[in-house]
Amino acid sequence: MESREKLGLPINAFIVGMVAHFNQFKDHLTFAKAIKEIVNTHPVEAWNIIFMVVGNPLLSANNSYDLYYNKFKSDLYDLDIPRFNIRVISFVENMTEMIHTFDLGVLCSYSEGCPNALLECMASKLPVTGSDIPGIR
Repeated sequence: MESREKLGLPINAFIVGMVAHFNQFKDHLTFAKAIKEIVNTHPVEAWNIIFMVVGNPLLSANNSYDLYYNKFKSDLYDLDIPRFNIRVISFVENMTEMIHTFDLGVLCSYSEGCPNALLECMASKLPVTGSDIPGIR
């Protein structure tokens, strides 16, 4: 709980976190659409849920990561998800501390080998869920 206080997160909130670099293979938009669905179908319960998207909009030679990050932020705006429900964090110095704020880890990738983000969540004894793809099954 100390980590939540340090990051300005409510202690009693249920926090669902997705840790993934900002690129098209990580499919952040599916996570955002799931957030929208949860908020719309469970509006009362959703007041106590915070969805965190933690990643890094690393610049590539053609700026594709930066473009993807900006597109994702635009998609969030278009989906009209209440601001109190979502946090997008583009740089984290201590990822372990961030993961310890989560109650559930999520990964919506199109393709994975051995996803470190989910392994880190599991090492922190968090339940995880993700895409039905070989690297996550």
